[in-house]
Amino acid sequence: QTPAGPLAQASEHAHKSDFSLVLGSSMTISPFCTLPHISDRTVLVTMQNTAYDGASLECIHALCDDVMRGVMQRLSLTVDPLEYRLQLGA
Repeated sequence: QTPAGPLAQASEHAHKSDFSLVLGSSMTISPFCTLPHISDRTVLVTMQNTAYDGASLECIHALCDDVMRGVMQRLSLTVDPLEYRLQLGA
């Protein structure tokens, strides 16, 4: 069960927002799946159909990385490449 405090805080932030961007979620975990649609506009970026596709301003069925690369390019922003390091026994 979700602790009441964090859920209330998430709900409060959702009510203050006018836009939600959901990246890579199946939108199936209740009650969290309802939070993005509290805002006026929600855009979903996911590889699969969800129960919330029709309620969203836009639903983009694509890889999140591909969509975000396009967003960053459009905004003329760059992101340093990630450097993955495998730590065994940590």
